Amino acid sequence: MKSEMKWMRAFALAVFAAYAALLCGFSFLPKTAFAEETRYCADVVYGGEGSSVEGNYYIYYDYKVVREKKNHPSAPSYGGTSLGQNDICAPVSGLNVTVFYDRYFPNLIPNFEPGMVSNGTYRYFPDVDWPQANAAVQELYELMHTNDGAPGTLDTDFKNGLIEYFDDHGYTLSYGDFYESEDTVDLSALAAAVDQNKVGIIMCSAYNFVYGMMEVDDGAATYIVKSDANVGHIMMVYGYMIVDYYRDGAVFQSDTFLYVSSGYGMASQGYVLLSDYLSIDEALIANVS
Repeated sequence: MKSEMKWMRAFALAVFAAYAALLCGFSFLPKTAFAEETRYCADVVYGGEGSSVEGNYYIYYDYKVVREKKNHPSAPSYGGTSLGQNDICAPVSGLNVTVFYDRYFPNLIPNFEPGMVSNGTYRYFPDVDWPQANAAVQELYELMHTNDGAPGTLDTDFKNGLIEYFDDHGYTLSYGDFYESEDTVDLSALAAAVDQNKVGIIMCSAYNFVYGMMEVDDGAATYIVKSDANVGHIMMVYGYMIVDYYRDGAVFQSDTFLYVSSGYGMASQGYVLLSDYLSIDEALIANVS
């Protein structure tokens, strides 16, 4: 009888503990108890094991209209090749964010001028192996623990490393949010960020990158040059554009593109096509003070 009572008490305690855990949302368990953190590598560009395929396509139409557009007229795009390392999209994307804000927060990158006013518009300088930018990306590489123990950078190491860099240089970085779903973002939040002279960051476990859009067949079609990659990647976002395609007087297709600095070694700037080959983990707004 005593052993039976002990068993019943143990069972009751187990049920109560399970119920309490449900009420608390398992708050006493660390996130890693359920899933590992994502590592961001851009392997297909920096020599790792990820893969990408061409996703090029044509769109034929009578005419097209840019229905909505909100973007910075210029944004930095660096490659980080000075690191001589693979799997470095995290510190390189962090460098792009840092160079962008150096315009507004002097000496975020010491003794560095990120761009100049040309014809009334501020234009960021291209990546031409600036020694100050090389030093900054090296610092970010170390702060983000990139390639420590495994290729790439953990999501929290990326975010915390960028915060620490800004703190070390006399400024405060925090994150807002413009995430909506795995294949799209909150465009109104991104538009507000652009109006406030801010940029965003997307962290993806799979993504597409549009290198360019070319009008062909005497303006009767657009050729989209795009790749689809199945690897974690981080990119700086500096705006968006919505394009409507018309046939017989009616819209038959609408595409929304994010303006991004690729974080690739060749420092390409291009676009990410929303609602396409895309798995967004986080979409962050970088707030600096």
